[in-house]
Amino acid sequence: MKRTPENVVKAHVKQYLEMQGWYVMYHMACMGSMSGMPDKTAIKDGKTIYIECKDPNRGRQSENQKEFQKHIEEHGGTYLLIDDIEKLMDWCEQNGLAEQRRIL
Repeated sequence: MKRTPENVVKAHVKQYLEMQGWYVMYHMACMGSMSGMPDKTAIKDGKTIYIECKDPNRGRQSENQKEFQKHIEEHGGTYLLIDDIEKLMDWCEQNGLAEQRRIL
């Protein structure tokens, strides 16, 4: 995988969540996949989160990603837009889902 800023964020997200005990799934965009699907879905203790990772400098959601986020949130789901691992760490701490803070 090419080491772009977005891919670095994706790797940090996966590493952090797995070390916190989450089951993390990566979604590949391909023919037949749902348009706007986020990069990752993670599950822990019955809680599911949808995570879209972005380049911290240039990343923007597509209209399809915004629409997917809207549907998830309208149905009571959690959708996180992450461009910095600190945002994910903070969210996990605020929601009582962090077992340890600093690992990266």
